[in-house]
This record gives sequence, structure tokens and C-alpha cells, in this order.
Amino acid sequence: MTMDALHDNPGDPLDPAGTSASPGLPVPQAPRDSPGFIRTYDAAERRQILDRMSILLERVEKWHDRTSQPFTVRRGSLLDAADGLSLPFQSSHKVKQHLTNATDHLHALRALFVDAGTQHI
Repeated sequence: MTMDALHDNPGDPLDPAGTSASPGLPVPQAPRDSPGFIRTYDAAERRQILDRMSILLERVEKWHDRTSQPFTVRRGSLLDAADGLSLPFQSSHKVKQHLTNATDHLHALRALFVDAGTQHI
């Protein structure tokens, strides 16, 4: 995987080929007239949210495997230019680090909700 997939393909950055298409389930939104940011959901809305989370968390193992692999920055790409401008540091290292951290957090969430079947609050 090249890190340029982030720029070249604005879809799923860890699936630039688009092979794991989203099933298109709507995500419940809080009503605009809702006071504050806390909202309670009825049973049907909670089920829909959990179903959507389950579908998304099924992808985490693939993302975890992909972020564990070495990556290269394509010469002449925007990320290559950013690396050149940030010498002696490389921006691509931070991009890789943030993607890996995010994927690790999602992997932990998956382990908690899906694999262990628990919910810690």
C-alpha cells in the first residue's frame, strides 16, 4: 500500500480499490432542535447504531493487517513533496503513525464490543 492512496482515492484510505463497499445503512442523526449534545435513542435506533458499528468493525482486522505492513511514498507525489518540505523530519512518518494509532484504537474497540461481547461504560 502506498500512502499516496490517501490523496489519489478519497474513499476508504485503507481500501483504495473500494473492495469493501459500505452497505449504505443510514446513520441516525440527532434532531436539530435537540438541546445540547446528549441524545437518548429508542430501541430501534440503538439496534441500527449497533448494526452499523458491527459492519464497520468487521473491517478493522483487514485495516490492522494493512497498517502493519511497510509502506512507500511514491516519488513526485504530494506526500513526497511534504516530506521534502519538512526535512529533516518526514510528514509521511506521521501519516503512517496516525493511521496505525487510529487502527489500533478501532482494533481495541472491536475486541471489546465484538470479540468479548461486552460494553464498558
